[in-house]
Amino acid sequence: MHRLQNKVAIVTGAGSGTGIGAVVARVFAEEGAKAALLPAGDEAPSITGADLVVDGEPPPL
Repeated sequence: MHRLQNKVAIVTGAGSGTGIGAVVARVFAEEGAKAALLPAGDEAPSITGADLVVDGEPPPL
């Protein structure tokens, strides 16, 4: 299912790669959304859009 096709999601707290923000970003990407990943605070992000591979394909940019 691609319930979020042609939608854009801004996900904060997605920088760690293991927290709820990263999980939300992955689910949104699986549903077809383009996701902007923003770390919480001053942390350097450890994941990027390329890490959100769905069915062997990176999400659309």
